[in-house]
Amino acid sequence: MSQEKTGTASNLLLLISLVQGLLLYLLHQSIEFGFWPGEEPGWLVASYTFVLLWPTMLLLGLHVGNNRTFISLSLLFTLLCSALGFYNGGQLLPDKTSSDTLVFSFFTMSSLIAAFKAQMYAQQLATGQPVRYPDLFMWSWRNSLTFILALLFTQFFFLVLFLSAALFEALKIDFLTKLLGKPWFIYPTITLACGFGILMFRSYSNIIDTITRLFQALVKYLLVLIAVVSVLFTLALCFRGLSSLWETGGSLLLLWLQALTLFFFNVFYSGS
Repeated sequence: MSQEKTGTASNLLLLISLVQGLLLYLLHQSIEFGFWPGEEPGWLVASYTFVLLWPTMLLLGLHVGNNRTFISLSLLFTLLCSALGFYNGGQLLPDKTSSDTLVFSFFTMSSLIAAFKAQMYAQQLATGQPVRYPDLFMWSWRNSLTFILALLFTQFFFLVLFLSAALFEALKIDFLTKLLGKPWFIYPTITLACGFGILMFRSYSNIIDTITRLFQALVKYLLVLIAVVSVLFTLALCFRGLSSLWETGGSLLLLWLQALTLFFFNVFYSGS
């Protein structure tokens, strides 16, 4: 019975991936042929935000506990991001400028960070357990590694397809090459491959947890090294002054050092 439920859940997740790909294809066509929402930037950005975020969150988080809770929380968050996307899309100028690219870069980055945070909180709340830092840390690493590995799987999948297309084209059979240039094939294939990758790597969550623990052990030693470097740098700064730091552009390196220290200390704290 459990295997039957697992199979049903897997089919549901793959169906979500397929629907996501088809919706992305429709949005592409709306831009190509100028029908709604492609002709209205606000609705277009909102639609892309919704189609990219919610199915991906469902792929990563369904069947971790109370599905109703997770679906409700993820949907609420996605609608909020879509509303912000509608606002950002409405700010587009008639002639495209560099400021538009800057605005959407910030919107994309902030949406990804917010989705990363919202995903782990929604997953933890769906379990019915209190929100604890170690649990959030576990979800964050599971989601990150699962998604990254799924993207790598998708890239290798398409590398194999392009290699196959090149081999067939050497025999003057170019049907696969033409197929790989069709949007109606590309979009569903990408989302299905990524969804299958997420589904596959989610089933190996124990291995991902082991990788996380190994990384935590490594960070404990790297944190000592970073602390020594920070102390030596501070002592050197007392003798050389700040002027040399500004002249050589070392302030950016200093910010990176602080970011790494904060990140490694966060990993060390969660594992202790």
